[in-house]
Amino acid sequence: MTRPPSWLLILAAFLGPIVLTLAWDGLFDRVARSSIHGYALANLNNALFMLLALGLVAFVVIGRRMAAESPVRTAFVRIATIVSLLVFCLAFLGHLAG
Repeated sequence: MTRPPSWLLILAAFLGPIVLTLAWDGLFDRVARSSIHGYALANLNNALFMLLALGLVAFVVIGRRMAAESPVRTAFVRIATIVSLLVFCLAFLGHLAG
């Protein structure tokens, strides 16, 4: 199996978490417009947040496995982890605000 180029992995480290979160945000908005109310909607929202967190962790783990060289692997993990945490916190705060 051939490994992707280093620049592509670094670009994915920046854009991957953002794309995952935007897709999740669309799913979250669709669910929020459904006919579910109260406790059931709160449980579904919690499940969706866990789904986003698991998706971001899976993205970092898969990207780490795809990076062959040590410097690229280290850069990918650092960038993707920081961007993932930032995007997750912003998404969480944004949905708490309204």
